[in-house]
Amino acid sequence: MKKILNVLAQAFLIIGVVFYWIESSTLLNPVAISLILLLFLELITKNLIVTLFSSFIIGFLSLYMMLAVISEYREFPAGDAEGKTLLIVGLSIFISSLLLSSFMSVRRLFFTN
Repeated sequence: MKKILNVLAQAFLIIGVVFYWIESSTLLNPVAISLILLLFLELITKNLIVTLFSSFIIGFLSLYMMLAVISEYREFPAGDAEGKTLLIVGLSIFISSLLLSSFMSVRRLFFTN
């Protein structure tokens, strides 16, 4: 059970990157390929440097995408239902991604032997 919990954050982040790759409609998406390779490398090697680097990159991209969602929301008319849906769904996805990447690094720094 403990081993499954240790892999859960990486699994959700890999699923999120695969979803991004499918939605981008580009077969050779270098960002998605790099993120998936980085997450698999972290999953296999369990190296502290790789974990911190991947969690930093994913956290930074999550913050960037939260700002992009807020910017896109401002283009909708005030009180628009679609704009509120965009804001709620977009921020929930990227906040959860930010929390998972933070969990990865905190777990590796403080809770592993």
